[in-house]
Amino acid sequence: MHGYLKLFVTGFIMNIFNPGIIVFWLTTATTFIDHTLNERLIIFGIALFINLATDVTKVLLANKIRQRLTPKNIHLINRINGIILMGFGVVIIILQR
Repeated sequence: MHGYLKLFVTGFIMNIFNPGIIVFWLTTATTFIDHTLNERLIIFGIALFINLATDVTKVLLANKIRQRLTPKNIHLINRINGIILMGFGVVIIILQR
């Protein structure tokens, strides 16, 4: 449990000082400027809960797939990601014309 708390605190501090996260929340906050304070608190509370729930799910799932991440599988995943990125690059080049 102590390890999870340390991971949580480290991640929390990293996100607090991440300028991208700060800009995201500021721009998101301006979208809801017409709502009442209670509505905004509910919206942000739900957003934070969903974000926390997905992060916890990712951590739990990452622990389960650790055994399957052999060097061979990682190499295969890297190749698939490379092919996907090249495909996106080709599409972007075609759409720029």
